[in-house]
Amino acid sequence: MPTERLYGLLPAVHRERDAALGGTLRALLAVLETELVAAEERLGAQYDDWFVETCAPEVLPRIAELVGLDPAALPVDRTRAFVADTVSRHRRRGTTAALAQAAAAATGWQVRIVEYFGLLGMTQHVGHPRVGSGGTVDVRDTAALDRHGGPEASLATRPDVRRIGSGRGRHNVPNVGVFVWRGETFTAGPVEATPVPDQPGVRLVHPLGIDAEVTAVELVDIDGGPAPLVDLDQGRLTFTGAAPTRCRIRYRYRSPGRIGGGPYRRDVAAATRTLTDATSLLTALSTLDGTLTVGGDVVLDRDMTVTAAGTGDVTVTVQAADGSRPTLRGALRIRAGAGVRVVLDGLLIGGPVTLDGAGQLVLRHCTVPAGVTGSQLLLESTVSGPVRQPDGSRLAATDSVLAEGTLDVAELTRVTVLGPVTAGRLTAMESIFAVDPTATETVTLRSCVAPAGLGRTPRFRATRYGAWGYADPAPASGPTSARTRAAGAPTTTRPYVPSWTSTSRTGWRRASSMFRELRSECG
Repeated sequence: MPTERLYGLLPAVHRERDAALGGTLRALLAVLETELVAAEERLGAQYDDWFVETCAPEVLPRIAELVGLDPAALPVDRTRAFVADTVSRHRRRGTTAALAQAAAAATGWQVRIVEYFGLLGMTQHVGHPRVGSGGTVDVRDTAALDRHGGPEASLATRPDVRRIGSGRGRHNVPNVGVFVWRGETFTAGPVEATPVPDQPGVRLVHPLGIDAEVTAVELVDIDGGPAPLVDLDQGRLTFTGAAPTRCRIRYRYRSPGRIGGGPYRRDVAAATRTLTDATSLLTALSTLDGTLTVGGDVVLDRDMTVTAAGTGDVTVTVQAADGSRPTLRGALRIRAGAGVRVVLDGLLIGGPVTLDGAGQLVLRHCTVPAGVTGSQLLLESTVSGPVRQPDGSRLAATDSVLAEGTLDVAELTRVTVLGPVTAGRLTAMESIFAVDPTATETVTLRSCVAPAGLGRTPRFRATRYGAWGYADPAPASGPTSARTRAAGAPTTTRPYVPSWTSTSRTGWRRASSMFRELRSECG
């Protein structure tokens, strides 16, 4: 709105004469001032466009070109930060830290840099010895042999003068390898190890009582007896003597990323109540209202029926605290009326989840291997089994994994579907389908991978939840997993080692196969 700055600059005698003549000059200057304000706003916006932190989104590609980036190759969700960091990366060009930062910014994955000259076997100078480099291979060190060729390699290698761009000539003085992988390692617990009903001396690490590979196990509290044998490939503890009545553990496991229920940091809402014990939690879940935060790795070993209090536009939330993963081993039935929104955040649920009523269920950073049933569902960063919906239902899923689905109206964005999907109307973007989806009305796929368009069926390292490489796309050729255990075959166990460094041999091999090496040549 004009402030009459121009009119105020006139001498008082002219303003008095203009007022006596009807204010014609005042009206003219008001129009001119409106245009002046618009011009000042345009000039201010143009000044903001000089800086990557404040420029308009459409100006970012132009600034990217000025710093030597290809606008078409910019990451969609991190464009501004990627362009802003380019100048600092250019100042440190050629260093391993700059390479790691650039690769991490471009992919959003974890990165490891390997300078191959440090792995070359050579006769060392007595005046400048490099401890741990060179020398012959110790064939007794099986862990080092398994890591050879990957980002954790430590064995000396003969020089290879072939070009690194061909994928064959790695080990040479000027060569550097950039390995990227999307998996992360999380620490869960302390939790009580799950007993196996028909095997008294066996405890399962996973709180749902399933075989799941882990990378390390730490005994936190055990009521006497010898230390168990540890099978990291299946996540089992075997006690050769009398089985303990109490066995609390802490363990580490690999995950494709921050998806599903896990002990990682999330954006949690402000809580009206915070509970840390199972008894109080059972009482609070009988009638749910407000925002309930569950602290610690609480485990509820029973089926639950939850009624969301309130009607109309109401949101009730059950969320895990940062760094916690509460577990419900049984089934969960939720009753919510029309307009009620029930949010579950950061939970691990072993049984099926069922939504009764016309409310909406939001699963955010949850793991539900047994699947979900309901009419109004919203899935965000969730790992789910089969999703079943009646006619007239709606599903929206983002950054999630689905086993299969019988849907009505569905919108999928960056979702991996491991089995068949049938819907009334399906819209998907940047998703992977192991089986071509079908619909009674329309199927719209944008930037998706499906057998019909790919010419072959997408392969995954594993399709069973808990198995290594679950929902992780596998190479076009080769086995879907590094090792398949035959039925009835003996497991590989070893004595418990009180350290976080315990890692299975197949774990090293499997981890190395998840790395992707970026090769390039620079003059």
